[in-house]
Amino acid sequence: MRPILFEIPAIPIWGWVILLSGFFGLSAYWGARDVVADAASAEERRRRVRSTLLTNLLLFALGAALVWRFGEALARPLPVRAYGFLLMLAFAAGLVCLQRVARGTALSAESAVDVMLGLLLVSVLSSRVMYILLNWGQYAGHWRALLQVWEGGLSFHGGLLGGILWVAWYARRHRLGFLWLADLMVPGLALGYAIARVGCFLNGCCYGTPTHLPWAVRFQDPPLSNQWTEPSHPVQIYASLTNLVIFAIILRLARRKRFDGQVLGAYLVLYSAYRFGAEWLRKGVTGSLLALGMTQAQWASLGVAAVGALMVALLARRAEKTAVTATGRRDDREPRARPDAAKDTLSAERADRDGKVRGSASVPPRGKARKRR
Repeated sequence: MRPILFEIPAIPIWGWVILLSGFFGLSAYWGARDVVADAASAEERRRRVRSTLLTNLLLFALGAALVWRFGEALARPLPVRAYGFLLMLAFAAGLVCLQRVARGTALSAESAVDVMLGLLLVSVLSSRVMYILLNWGQYAGHWRALLQVWEGGLSFHGGLLGGILWVAWYARRHRLGFLWLADLMVPGLALGYAIARVGCFLNGCCYGTPTHLPWAVRFQDPPLSNQWTEPSHPVQIYASLTNLVIFAIILRLARRKRFDGQVLGAYLVLYSAYRFGAEWLRKGVTGSLLALGMTQAQWASLGVAAVGALMVALLARRAEKTAVTATGRRDDREPRARPDAAKDTLSAERADRDGKVRGSASVPPRGKARKRR
């Protein structure tokens, strides 16, 4: 257990000013370079270069003012929390995975960055809101704690709901298929979840019930305190290992899927099955009971699993009907040659000697053939 991974050494005010000047200087340089390389008129390029330089100058002035205002706080060592660091690492791994899975598709590498940045903001916000609503008594009257996401306190089901809404909006905005885009993002989601659970282990949250197993772990509760739990199940490690298996299954399925939405639906079922089982080891400790002896996450998992299974069933049925219809249309457009094709043509000629039947339209009637003779 290590809630704080490391500390960034103290940087004096003049050091922060140098860092800011270097950052915004490079930003202005690359921005002006892109403008000059653009195919526009000379006057338009000059105007855009001035605008780029002015924008970076104003941002630098704002950053320098904030450094001057909070110089005393910035001059101290900056602790890097394990949970926040692993959470950012999880999103980075999800981005790399998305770019590799989407290689050669309509989703470019730049678009993958855009959709993942939006997903980061929306999912963290929605997961935090959901967690606060479910644990309102813990935060009532402690308003500063509402924003301390680096210490934990995120609901995955809330983040999943917010992430789905964001992906749906992004797909509609950029005229992409929602299910197609969601299938591309699911493998990265499974991988990122496995990494984020390591952050939970280091932070000391989401642990399980007491046990006497050889790998039992004692956690600081709350983190960075002198209060230690009894030897408990490291449910975070169980979760990480299980989701690595789910990631392998989902990645294999993504390469062989038969219809859009199959990967998303399968992940919803697999994740819910894992979470439902893992909650038995957290029940009454870090898993809040809701009804009938089951936790909030277990009830949510049942609902998510039902949605995933129903979605896969309906989409598979629709894909099967579409495949049958498409096969029939192909047969109509490109009829295969049959051994009895000549007999069918001869029978059609005999049935209609005027040549009005479509199947024999290309064969001249017998009457006309006699006149030619």
